Amino acid sequence: ESGDQSNKAGVNDDDEHWTVFANYTMGPVTAGYQVSAIQRGANNAAGENADAWGVAFNINENLSVSYGERDVEYDKASTTNVTEKGEGIAIAYTMGSMKIAGNRNEVSDNGGTAGSDDSMTEIALSFAF
Repeated sequence: ESGDQSNKAGVNDDDEHWTVFANYTMGPVTAGYQVSAIQRGANNAAGENADAWGVAFNINENLSVSYGERDVEYDKASTTNVTEKGEGIAIAYTMGSMKIAGNRNEVSDNGGTAGSDDSMTEIALSFAF
């Protein structure tokens, strides 16, 4: 998949972006990999190059676990490039019309800002009627 975005009339500010991904499933395991890039047309704008992968395992018909990682390199024109690194794990258990799920995600150098770290933990309970 690829595309272009024009931001301002009469100004060379066109963004180019593309992504390539593949998923493979064998039995209860699904694995995926993705490579993406955004090259910004504006002067001194940071481009982004991303690599991501993940794997999910259905332990049985009720329980699944997944894990993934992502690196996004911010190509900064005026300073040193910064790579955002993220990882996350998730688990879900379904029984009848009820599901409980949880995930934990962490990222370092968030948004291409060195030293900006973030994390998130979520637990959700849902019912279908």
